[in-house]
Amino acid sequence: ANKLKRNETLLDMEKSKKIALMLRNATQHTDEYFGSDVKIAYHVTSKILEFENTQQGFDLAATQEVQFTENLIKVGSAILDVSNKKHWDIIQQSDGGTAHLLKHYEDYANTLAQNMRKTYLSPFTIVTPNIVISVDRLRKMNFSGVKLPRYDFIRGKKPEDLETIAILPETIFTLAETKENPKVPTSSSEDENTAPNRKRRQSDSNEQDAIASIIIYWTLGQLLPEHYDPDKRSLRVPKRPVINSPIVSVAVHDNDELLQHQLEKPIRVQYRLFEAEERSKPICVFWNHSIP
Repeated sequence: ANKLKRNETLLDMEKSKKIALMLRNATQHTDEYFGSDVKIAYHVTSKILEFENTQQGFDLAATQEVQFTENLIKVGSAILDVSNKKHWDIIQQSDGGTAHLLKHYEDYANTLAQNMRKTYLSPFTIVTPNIVISVDRLRKMNFSGVKLPRYDFIRGKKPEDLETIAILPETIFTLAETKENPKVPTSSSEDENTAPNRKRRQSDSNEQDAIASIIIYWTLGQLLPEHYDPDKRSLRVPKRPVINSPIVSVAVHDNDELLQHQLEKPIRVQYRLFEAEERSKPICVFWNHSIP
């Protein structure tokens, strides 16, 4: 771990797979962690995620080892348990901690989504006690909207919280009408039936798919450092703020690129609140990784 941190040893795919498995075995067979355990697991997991996020195609360990992603998610779930809060509080006095781990997992989900079509990775949903991650294919043709994760398709144990989901609208692949992008009526023409157009319609069915990723963290809100945007105009922080729901990260990739056009209808996130009583003035917030 120290060698990785000091860049004295370089990762490659085989080391990445081996260390991820070792971390999973170590965390799954430990009932209680010391601060050094959490810190080492955090640093090593971060290094593996950083390395994987620089890889493409079949250089990704997940394309060669079926259990690789599950190993990383189970390690994250173990060290992000609320029983480790005192350790994270100390780690985060001098380190990025849980916020950095959040960013690494987000980037990893995006990396898998960007490479799913070219590597033939199968859609998956991994359920752990503290994290759920799902990377799924969406058929763009006649898309009618979807709720993610699609828990109905999960084999095995489902999480207790089935209410926290992201709802993608049916118009997500439609450009919103703007001055720069006005809608124009379409009409049929003889050109539609020309050979080039027929060939275009018969293109690889993969191009009719988009990839969506969602990560749900049930405990992360209790572990993140209490850092707020110093610009008071963006948010007036309550006197005793509490994150009262899971944290959700969702992204959609089309043609292997992150979908970033203006949406006609918003993506909605539905939460299950931890506490319903004696809670007032709820507001939705997000973690801004660009603020130091």
